[in-house]
Amino acid sequence: MTHSCDRTSRSTPLAAIERDDCGIRCVPFIADSILSVCHNQAIPQIAGLTGDWGQVDTKVMKALCYSAKLVAGYHAKRNPDLAKRYATASSRISGARATLRLIDDIPMIQYALEYGLGENEPDRVMQVLGVTANIVDLLYYPIEKVCWLAEHKIVDVKNADNWDNVNSIFWVLSVYLNLMRTMRNFSLNQEKLNRTKNINELDVKTLTKHRLEMVSIVRISLDFVHAVSTLPKGYLWGGKLSTLQVGAIGTLSAGLGIYQIFAKRRLNK
Repeated sequence: MTHSCDRTSRSTPLAAIERDDCGIRCVPFIADSILSVCHNQAIPQIAGLTGDWGQVDTKVMKALCYSAKLVAGYHAKRNPDLAKRYATASSRISGARATLRLIDDIPMIQYALEYGLGENEPDRVMQVLGVTANIVDLLYYPIEKVCWLAEHKIVDVKNADNWDNVNSIFWVLSVYLNLMRTMRNFSLNQEKLNRTKNINELDVKTLTKHRLEMVSIVRISLDFVHAVSTLPKGYLWGGKLSTLQVGAIGTLSAGLGIYQIFAKRRLNK
């Protein structure tokens, strides 16, 4: 996907954003991080916040990206200059996330090899979904690389828009299969819980994990709505979501993702 990067002044004072008419008062770190993306300073700040917390850094980047898009969409007509600056910040963070994904295929290949044919899955449906999802993801990453190379004009790619469309289709398939796997796993766990005669026999950890899976279903459903919106117009709701709506969906999804990471960390203590 291509990203528009409007040029904005690097000397824009932070106070000007904090005086916007919607009454939003950004936490200094978040506002600082969003603006500093234009100075190529966001990654060190995020790394300083997250430390060794696994995937929190990518979720924080996602939250910053879509919260900036949310503000840009909200102010599109109210304050075009402010909207432009936040749209630029969102685009820069989005570009950074796309660049970081260039190396994701290595762990993906390792995971697919370890997963194999899904012999450890609880049933055949989970096996089929798991193997199919891995195949889609293994195809998705090289396609995204081609789009990235074309976007940055590193290689001359004919019909770049078609590659973008194929990239969106594989993204939709990947999210959909992930959603189906999560829902199937939730259903199997629910059946086990229903067969338990005495609910008090279940430990807190088991129940908490089951509830967190419900959060996963909501989060991935939001990602699916967003992914479908990137399809060409005429396909489902492709191209029909506004910047404000995309920003709200992405921000909520990232927030749920961060919550899940910290909840799982507390659970494993």
